[in-house]
Amino acid sequence: MTSIWKNNRGLLIIVAVTVVVLAGVLQSMEPKVWMSIMLSGATLAALYFLVASGLSLIFGLMDVLNFAHGVLFVLGAYVGLSTFMNPRLLFNTLPFFFVLIAGVSLAQHFGRNFWHRLHTPRGRQIATVVLLLVGAGIILLAMRDFPIRALNAFSITAVGGAVTTANAQEPMATMLQRVTLMLLAGLPIGLLLAPKEVKDELPLRPVWQTLLIAAIAAAIGYALLLVRDPGETFLLAMSPDMRFLLAIILGTLAGALAGVAIETALIRPFYGNPVTQLVLTLGLSIAGIDLIEAVWGEEANPPMPPPSLFAGGCRSESFASWFSEHCQSIDVFGRAFPTYRLFIIIIGIAVFIAVGLLLRRTRIGMIIRAGVQDSEMVQALGINVRRVFTFVFALGSALAAMGGVIAAPYLGVFPAMGGIFQLQAFIAVVIGGMGSYVGAAVGTIILGMARAFGDHFVAAGIDLPFIDTIIKGSPAIARASTVLIMAIVLLVKPAGIFGKKEGAGRERPLPNPRGRGRPPPGRGNWWKCMESTATLSAKSMTRQRLGQWWPYLLVLAFLVLFPAIAALTIGDATAVEPGASLVEQLAQRAESGYAKFWQGMIIQMLILGIFAMSYDLLLGYTGILSFGHAMFFGTGGYAMAILIGRNFNWPFGLALIAVVVIALIQSVVFGVLSLRVKGVYLAMVTLAFAEMFFILAEAGDFRAYTGADDGLHGFPVPGYLSATDHRTRFYYLALVFFIAVFLMTKRLVDSPTGRVMIASRDNENRATMIGYNTFWFKLIAFVAAGVFAALAGALFALYNVSVTPSLLSVGRTIDALAMTIIGGVGTLVGPVIGAAIIQLLGYWLERWFGASWTLIYGIIFMLIVIFLPYGIVGTFRARSLRLREGWQRWRNQLRS
Repeated sequence: MTSIWKNNRGLLIIVAVTVVVLAGVLQSMEPKVWMSIMLSGATLAALYFLVASGLSLIFGLMDVLNFAHGVLFVLGAYVGLSTFMNPRLLFNTLPFFFVLIAGVSLAQHFGRNFWHRLHTPRGRQIATVVLLLVGAGIILLAMRDFPIRALNAFSITAVGGAVTTANAQEPMATMLQRVTLMLLAGLPIGLLLAPKEVKDELPLRPVWQTLLIAAIAAAIGYALLLVRDPGETFLLAMSPDMRFLLAIILGTLAGALAGVAIETALIRPFYGNPVTQLVLTLGLSIAGIDLIEAVWGEEANPPMPPPSLFAGGCRSESFASWFSEHCQSIDVFGRAFPTYRLFIIIIGIAVFIAVGLLLRRTRIGMIIRAGVQDSEMVQALGINVRRVFTFVFALGSALAAMGGVIAAPYLGVFPAMGGIFQLQAFIAVVIGGMGSYVGAAVGTIILGMARAFGDHFVAAGIDLPFIDTIIKGSPAIARASTVLIMAIVLLVKPAGIFGKKEGAGRERPLPNPRGRGRPPPGRGNWWKCMESTATLSAKSMTRQRLGQWWPYLLVLAFLVLFPAIAALTIGDATAVEPGASLVEQLAQRAESGYAKFWQGMIIQMLILGIFAMSYDLLLGYTGILSFGHAMFFGTGGYAMAILIGRNFNWPFGLALIAVVVIALIQSVVFGVLSLRVKGVYLAMVTLAFAEMFFILAEAGDFRAYTGADDGLHGFPVPGYLSATDHRTRFYYLALVFFIAVFLMTKRLVDSPTGRVMIASRDNENRATMIGYNTFWFKLIAFVAAGVFAALAGALFALYNVSVTPSLLSVGRTIDALAMTIIGGVGTLVGPVIGAAIIQLLGYWLERWFGASWTLIYGIIFMLIVIFLPYGIVGTFRARSLRLREGWQRWRNQLRS
């Protein structure tokens, strides 16, 4: 008992205080009120658990933080909706997936011999690119002009009336051609997924099993196509209850198959590299939602009709009467409560018991639990861990998809629902402890109850016994309650309530091809390193780095001369006033036409480059994976908009100093709080803090300052800073800020302080044993990154004359992560290149593909991560290093 109190003192105190407060709150409520609130919280908890349990299992066994889990939730919801209301869509699309599985299975089984015939890495790279292009080309040919919109235009979603099945479907001959092409497309994809290295060789299943699986999958695909008309008639003639049950089965199966595909294609090739896996699932989350919108549309669908057991237009007095009356609500202490919500709660409890029995009472459960503890030992015992991994990923994905189907009659079906539930599931898993199945359940209960009581607190208020007036809260309190709870729990118990793997998922950025990371000699006092950083002579730096600076000087010269070059080449000659001097002509042409437009593009690249460099300082040089870096970016933007705008009308210089001071204080405070935890927990704590700022920015309580969810637009900017009136002047302002941040960041990472940061990134325990207090060095990086990100946000606000809560969203942090990964982690210049690529890629893709550009962007993003594992700059440096080593070996051979 003493050890329990000693190890969990803070958590137990919080629990005791919470129980006392909750008891006082419940005492002031009528039983029907607090029971209704708790049942509503249990409903949310059950839905959260269906998503969180899968996340917990996947992370616990595989250390994979799957950011595409919300996509699986949405996929299950839409497959269930189509099964229940629009089966013609399934009969005309499922054949593609089954024949694709058949082709992939065949080629994957026999593809090992193909790769073993290619003996050189260059040959394998060429073969990979060729197979990828062939597979993508055949898929595009098979799906060209496919009438997906007509198939999806049924009664509840059609605009202007439903399209009949006869008019929506293509002729059978055309569909057979499409399905056959998709079968052929599976062959190059299967070859891509086949093992390529000798070390990857595992016993394959017998040939007859592979042939049987492929034959069954192909037969199902063609059979579904041949019976599409009678099949649709048969399903629609079924009772609603049977169709609902079938919707659950097919939605769950779709999630399981999607999980197998994700694990096989994206997760398995990158075991041991969790950052790459995380980034790939981020790319999949972008592309996956856009693919779902391309198939089912962007519009929200109303709630799916519940089964007849919960659809009666009456109110049952008790559970016994409900079994015969099948009412849609039941009396709970005098208040009606929907019976379908009780069904959701029962499903959550049943899944918790079923998966718990699977983990505790079966052989596969024993293997999973052993794998969580030591997967290498399980492999050494002769167990095929890969198949166990695939099974766990499929199970977790199936649970998420089933949650989507169950939620459809309760919430409706819309593309954004996955992101909402994924975020809450992540928070629940972190509160309970990553990898703890019971912890995931406890975390979801805490979140469900917090959200339910928070909503009641906002709507009706709470009458506390020791206060005369009723206390009402802002809607922001209810939304912020979940992330606030997570932050408190992690600050008190860094591994979560039941977590035992605090070091799990430690930040391991992509390997730095430059091989830097040895700390400076001497004692480990951080202030001595800072003193060395400040006094290292510029002369010695110039002498050591002169040979490396010429590429930067060339780029700098181009950026300085770009307005003049653009004015002469793409500027509008008609904008020149008569009698203007040569300098005035250049200035006027630079402020017109495409010259002005491309200056704006480079301004945005410079601003995003500053933001990306600040994130690389965290991830690339210190090993800190943050999901809340947008907090500083958005704070800088809002601070500049508020101080320079209508509220205060400060001059630009004073507002800029205030932005730096605010960012400095903010980064110190939240850095001290966040750096107490590590790994995934640190990332989630930063996400919690950023989400709280996002909620506050959206809240109506501070509309006078933040503009709430509308943001601030058109605030007054000094004329000399107007990017609209003086684009070239703002261009040079952004360039000066970019150069200053680049030089300061490079100075920091090349200094003794930076070397300790890199050493703590590579092996924090070793750096600590040497004598360095790594906390202070990580805090230095955290503060510097926060200030630089705030400067980028301030420039962004000035350029756009607009700020919105999206500047504080997790999506903005993901943008910074994407820039860093694409350019090269730990390269400094790489994230700048990544920012330029993303800016240009977004512009051109939107012009070429319109609203579907994010789907293409997500696919390109994943391809870059797969084929350039170190990023663009990192891969170039790694290959240059190999070339230099090969050249040196050849010279040594000649000399000998």
